[in-house]
Amino acid sequence: MSKKYYINLAFTSLAFIIILSSCEKPEPPSPDFYANEYSSTNKEITIAFTDISTDNPQEWIWTFEGGTPSISYERDPIVTYNEAGTFNVTLTVRNGDGSREITKYDYINIGDFYNPTWADIYITHNSEDKMVPVDDYILLSNIDNPVISYYAETSGYFTYGGATDIPVGLLIYWNSNVNLDEAVYWDFIIEDYFVFINVQNYGPDDLTPLIVNWGDTDYEIIDYITIPNDGLWRSTGYYDAWDFMEIRAYFENDPNTYVEWIEDYHFDLLWVVNQGLDLWYDGSKSNLKSKVKSKDLRKNGAKPIKQSGVKR
Repeated sequence: MSKKYYINLAFTSLAFIIILSSCEKPEPPSPDFYANEYSSTNKEITIAFTDISTDNPQEWIWTFEGGTPSISYERDPIVTYNEAGTFNVTLTVRNGDGSREITKYDYINIGDFYNPTWADIYITHNSEDKMVPVDDYILLSNIDNPVISYYAETSGYFTYGGATDIPVGLLIYWNSNVNLDEAVYWDFIIEDYFVFINVQNYGPDDLTPLIVNWGDTDYEIIDYITIPNDGLWRSTGYYDAWDFMEIRAYFENDPNTYVEWIEDYHFDLLWVVNQGLDLWYDGSKSNLKSKVKSKDLRKNGAKPIKQSGVKR
């Protein structure tokens, strides 16, 4: 009698296990992904996305706000961005057991950095070096982080004869970060206590050297560059701007002879950001000419980035 009871109990337990197993519901896949910058130019950033979903996904549907393509069905797509913004990315994964979706908000962060100064700006971001030409912009990106850190610098570079890219004047730099939650468009600015100088020489001799803030023991800069008497404009560099600042250029073949321009006499600085100064000499000391100028910032809601400092 006891033996029969034991056998019935074993079959009952087995049946109970089978019933429990048959009640388990299959789960759809769990979506997840990460991304990294694949390549970039000044105007275009390419992002590689990698699927790390679990539970055997068999189909992928991606949606890329601001990207090209805007939709992809590849498992690991590559997407291009060419405009500033903070963009969402959505991934839906699917198999025979159903589908699930994940959205990562403001996941792709791209800032637009514009150069309205008078010289090219060299910028380093994420260990990559690039150059932003005058009156042009560059796109910089971060993944899942709206704060973009960078180092940038600019200075004058003089090229004439056999000499190329001679650093001239001051080196202005920016060493900071911006938050794209505040703005996605940013303009570099150089404040009004600096001025960029261009010189045109129609005189009887080449001019060298160029001395800016002549006689000021703290701020005088002597640049041993040659401004030929060919009537072409020559960009020099950035210099400290002062009331009554004096600029001298000496005759190459007569070092005791010079021409000079003095602030508040030959020119009046504007005392605005990104100011420039054109000086020209037509061969007569009584007919020195000059023009002060500046550049406007963009009207698209861009925020200014002031320089961090200067290297002399």
